[in-house]
Amino acid sequence: MARRSWALNLAAHCSTMAKSVDDYNIRTEVIQRGVSVALENLKSHVGNLEHKFQDTHNWANDLMRDQRSALKDWQRAYSTLGEIPAKSDFTFLRRAAPKKSKEYRTGTLQDYIEGEELQNAVSDVTSQSQRFARRVGDLEKEVRDISSQAESLGNAISNTSANTAEQALLGEIEKHAKKIAADYTSVLPLQNDPGSISSISKVALVHTKKVLPKMMDLNLNLRNMLNAAAQGLSTAMKDSSAQMQKISSIELRLAKVQADIAELNVETDSFDVLCLVYHLPSIYGSILIESARRHEWADKIKTDSRDIAEELAIFRDEEQRRRRKWAKRMGEFLNLPDDNAPSVEVNMQAAKDSGWPEVSRAEIEEYIDLVGKKADMEDAVQELTQLFKELDTPSRQQRRRTKAFKQGSLFEMGRSSFLLRDNDVVRSLQEEKSKVEELHLVRALSLIHI
Repeated sequence: MARRSWALNLAAHCSTMAKSVDDYNIRTEVIQRGVSVALENLKSHVGNLEHKFQDTHNWANDLMRDQRSALKDWQRAYSTLGEIPAKSDFTFLRRAAPKKSKEYRTGTLQDYIEGEELQNAVSDVTSQSQRFARRVGDLEKEVRDISSQAESLGNAISNTSANTAEQALLGEIEKHAKKIAADYTSVLPLQNDPGSISSISKVALVHTKKVLPKMMDLNLNLRNMLNAAAQGLSTAMKDSSAQMQKISSIELRLAKVQADIAELNVETDSFDVLCLVYHLPSIYGSILIESARRHEWADKIKTDSRDIAEELAIFRDEEQRRRRKWAKRMGEFLNLPDDNAPSVEVNMQAAKDSGWPEVSRAEIEEYIDLVGKKADMEDAVQELTQLFKELDTPSRQQRRRTKAFKQGSLFEMGRSSFLLRDNDVVRSLQEEKSKVEELHLVRALSLIHI
């Protein structure tokens, strides 16, 4: 009876310890899971930071390369500007006030850049480039340090899986307790005789030698497991506190670096002044072509307006003669005091002078040839040559009217009878002819390759 009660009480006590072990393990797992979630968020933020900084680093390298290139050859480029003649009539191109005592109409491209302003720009760009390079280097070091700390923290954090060994121990203890209870029940009906006493003694000996010591060992193991679970929970709480503090510290540094990356910039005013030394030949050539285009357009409008006025005057004279002839046939039956046909006036309202001097195509060709003889001007020459070719490109309305001319549309031809001259038709047809020839050439080359 005593052994049975002791075994059942021990099993009940072990059941309580097993539940405590489960509780400690669950709480430890919750803490570890929380730290793991915070760590995964940190890794995601660090990955986004690395990707963003890589894009910023590429942009910064391109910018610093452009700055170094501009600072390297600016004196040669500025000297080249002094060798390229230029009109001084384009006042809107000047970046500073016109120089005193310069009343003549020609000079060089250097006249459009203030030497003192250029020197200040070179000094500013030099200092800005150095400061910018240091800032980029500091940011790169900070990003690497953050990534290294996050990786080290991830390696240091270990998640222990929940241990279910206490349930196995509890099962063994309960199995032995049930065996003792079952043996106790089985010996109660036995008679008090030597045979029964011998059987009962054998059962008691098994309990004393094997079952009870085994239960004591299992109880000790479960108690050790309970102490280990409690210690594990305490350690997890301390470690998680330190780990969360490290994660929070890294997140603060990460947020500051992101803000620094967003604010990473450089003043462009001085750099724009410096870049003008390189781009001015192309800009000035484009202005020459635009000036020629505007004057040619104005001349064309003047010619078209005069042609329209002359043709309308012919229509009016024809109508006037017809009316007089008709009135003469009517004789004295009519009394028309004023029977003149209405007149039409075509007035061209000239725009105010906006600083666009007259430029001929010969001047443009001469300028392009001169620029082409200078060093490192291939891109500018190619760009200006293409813009110069576009002077002969018909407008959209001219192409539509040329198409109507080829297709014989009376309606469109009626609309375009005044504003479409023979040279426009020829120019458009030549352009389309060249496109067709290029298409045939491409097809022929593709057949040769096949």
